[in-house]
Amino acid sequence: MWKKHTPDPNKYEFKEVNYHGPMEIPWPRLDIDLNEVSKVPLKEEYRMYSMDYLDTPEAKPIFEAQADFIMKHNHKTIIDIGCRHGPINDILHERGYIDEDYKYFGFDTSPEPIEYAQETWAEFPNITYKVGTYKFINDIHSRSDTREVEYEYQVDFEVDCIVWSGVLLYEPQQHQKYFQLIQIAYGARHAIIQEPMKEQRRECWMEGLELNTIARFVRNNYKTKYHKYEEVITDCDIFGGARLIAHITCHRPEGRRSRTWTNDYMYGCMCTPEYGKLSFEQWKDIPTHYFTPDGLKIIPYIWKGKVNPRITFKELWLCDIAFDLMEKERHNHRLADNYTKKGLHLDKMWIYNIVFAPILIRKRYKHNVRGKQVYHEHLQPMFTSGAQQDGNAVRIFSRYFAFEKYKTDGTKLLDKVDDWQELKWVMMLLGWYLEHNIVYWSRDKSPDFFHRLKKAKPEFFDPPEDNELGMIPWEIHPEKINIIYPNNMQYVFYCGQINELLKFRPL
Repeated sequence: MWKKHTPDPNKYEFKEVNYHGPMEIPWPRLDIDLNEVSKVPLKEEYRMYSMDYLDTPEAKPIFEAQADFIMKHNHKTIIDIGCRHGPINDILHERGYIDEDYKYFGFDTSPEPIEYAQETWAEFPNITYKVGTYKFINDIHSRSDTREVEYEYQVDFEVDCIVWSGVLLYEPQQHQKYFQLIQIAYGARHAIIQEPMKEQRRECWMEGLELNTIARFVRNNYKTKYHKYEEVITDCDIFGGARLIAHITCHRPEGRRSRTWTNDYMYGCMCTPEYGKLSFEQWKDIPTHYFTPDGLKIIPYIWKGKVNPRITFKELWLCDIAFDLMEKERHNHRLADNYTKKGLHLDKMWIYNIVFAPILIRKRYKHNVRGKQVYHEHLQPMFTSGAQQDGNAVRIFSRYFAFEKYKTDGTKLLDKVDDWQELKWVMMLLGWYLEHNIVYWSRDKSPDFFHRLKKAKPEFFDPPEDNELGMIPWEIHPEKINIIYPNNMQYVFYCGQINELLKFRPL
């Protein structure tokens, strides 16, 4: 089994524990004016010795209570926010709880404790420590390109429980918002919250000190909002030794309350990423978003019948909004049933794109973790379009849907709102992957539209034989062909091997 290491003490600056008062209570080194009413300073970056009063034997019951909840509920996969150097793991290791099934990811805003923890647990492949903050969720919600953030905070396991180690008090007004967003992002049904109580013994506090404490709010609001609530109050002989340790079950395993969580587009997205199941070569070959020369954004929502694992959470959110709008607008369409989630046949799509207009509004969202202003990007969906698998053939413009705001007026039938950029990109991908013998476009009405299109757009549909890109001229089949479904006779406009479509197919 793996072995813990003791980091080199000369590498880190340690000091004698600061004992305070006649009872010799372990105490932090507070840089405050004791002659005035002062707030307990909340620092996001501190040294090992800054919080060493929490590493004394007197403070151990705080972390033992958290470990008790972990073991009681058999939580084996854990995110630890505000982990410092990982005192919970020390206790669990002493108790023999850390085994091959145990998986842990802890992050904290202070580099030195994290470096110390990384050295201590270096042999354990299932324990990871990183410098980070739960405010990463701001970037996930405000930016379109969040892949870099996701790489930093994603884990390759499903999360049982998130431990919030005295960090929610840093956001006294928005702590519940951050709590719920992070719980949803990791798909964690359980949480352990550790917060100092407002009421403290005289020996463990100092007159004139004020502390951002949310313990009372947790006991009242969290207890009533979420499914199950358990708590333990410690009373340790340390500074602020009265601590609330609460175990929360956020929702039922199934039913209405469960669906309000699990139907969220971000639920569990920070866990078990698809790239962990694919080789690097497979992963890098999956297409990501593409910007056209005019600034339109194409998001490949579906790739080979599944939700594209390489699109970001913000892009998933944008796609979710587009599908909601499609549901509202589809009833005006003559083929309305084709645009339900079931009718789209997304599992049969080689690729299904949603095309968005350039940014229309850049509304200030809030400050990110570095104090920089970030903006919420409002992209408007223009249309959706798929390339549908049909054996060794693929049909373009499958389940094409134009949103009302961007529909053309119909006076110029050969115009496209994106100037054919989405099709050009799809054809480039098809040429890159070379997985199909024929690409075709089908219509159940007259093929005259295809004849006019070929004549009007020769640079794309009727290129010369010696063109530099090696493009193949498109042809119109003179008769209807049964495609994809029984009794589905269509005219086809194609490039490639027409015999692929002329094989025996049931009518």
